[in-house]
Amino acid sequence: MNRLYEVLVFEEGMRTDPYVCSEGYVTIGIGTKLHNSPNIDPRDFCLRVSEKAARALLEDEVDRIRLLLASELDGLDVDVQTILLSMAYQMGVRGLLGFRKMWAALKAGDRVTAAYEALDSKWARQTPARANRHADVISGIPLIQVYP
Repeated sequence: MNRLYEVLVFEEGMRTDPYVCSEGYVTIGIGTKLHNSPNIDPRDFCLRVSEKAARALLEDEVDRIRLLLASELDGLDVDVQTILLSMAYQMGVRGLLGFRKMWAALKAGDRVTAAYEALDSKWARQTPARANRHADVISGIPLIQVYP
């Protein structure tokens, strides 16, 4: 969990006050969405969180995601699992499962093709820097070389 936490703090940032994320949703902590409707004023939310509370929210969500993806993650390299959990945290489990060609390549043990398939997506066009970092790890570059 520590490496995943480091990746998500790097990618999502850590904010104690509500803010609007790149997709227009009010968010807090380490990318925790507070409302399902976009374009709401974050000043309408009186909630503030400590880093400890933000981490607890993150851990609860990651535990939920990990359970939902357990069978898909089984047998994959730990670094790849970390990146897939990060992707699911960002776009949801359903969004991640929509990467059918990426999953097929991973199941076949072809990490390079899996990385290319991950980059052939709306997700990669919306968040290209993050997608490229994630694809590097999927393709076989160790997590420690991609994330400080």
